[in-house]
Amino acid sequence: MLACYCLNILIEAANDFQKVTAETLGLNDEEKSDKFFKQDIQKVEKLLNITKVHPCLVQTRHVGCWTITRCCNCDCYTHAVHREKGASCVLIYTKLLNIDLPRTVENTIKNIRHAMSEHLRKESLAAEEKIRQYTEEQYELLNVVRDRAFKEQESLVR
Repeated sequence: MLACYCLNILIEAANDFQKVTAETLGLNDEEKSDKFFKQDIQKVEKLLNITKVHPCLVQTRHVGCWTITRCCNCDCYTHAVHREKGASCVLIYTKLLNIDLPRTVENTIKNIRHAMSEHLRKESLAAEEKIRQYTEEQYELLNVVRDRAFKEQESLVR
């Protein structure tokens, strides 16, 4: 697993990377002059997943045919995805942190994420149900007040 310096952007890939240059990628002048492509980059042969832990701290920009991603927290350009080829053509910055977690740890992290999202989903449903019940109660009270007001009005009019 590769990560930016603050572990905000995590890139899971099989460890088969191919060294690339601006020439082998066939970059145009705009792309060649970009800061990302001047770094030491490699092409990911088999991308598994890209996780943005805090998406609000991630910036993307378009340069030519590429969407370049940067972590705003640690100011690290992490990867670029070809806009037409998508996940089949991803470039990574080679100086990313290479975190070698045992599969059991990775599975544990995935299980924790899944449990958290499931818990949040259940809490959200419970909150929506409470809101629905409260709304019903308030409408019932409003109807009681309306009925009483109409009855009082009728008794006054007679």
